[in-house]
Amino acid sequence: MRPQNRSGATDQTNGVHFRGVSVVSLETIRMSRPKKILTGRYSRINEVFLRVRAGRHADSRHVFYVAMLANDTYEAYEAAIQDIEVSAPTYRTGPINGHMEMLYARRNGWIVDYEDG
Repeated sequence: MRPQNRSGATDQTNGVHFRGVSVVSLETIRMSRPKKILTGRYSRINEVFLRVRAGRHADSRHVFYVAMLANDTYEAYEAAIQDIEVSAPTYRTGPINGHMEMLYARRNGWIVDYEDG
């Protein structure tokens, strides 16, 4: 049986309703978003913090930080982590992979694209 919205009409999207608006699942959004391609060398701006994160063995994401420290290119990093996915209590929407953690490190300024000069 399909869910009904507030007007009693059948929801044809099988989505979730939030305040009368059909919301697609996070998984649908994640699958439709193109993967950001990272190529070339990167620099570690905050290497001390990356080492601290790599040393937190109780945090399953530490493997990604170990790989960030062990490699100098995005391609080598991606090859080292391959298809590893982990769960973290602070991220409740699904598993985390190495690509997501690299993007997180870039957003926080710990890793930047390498620039000659």
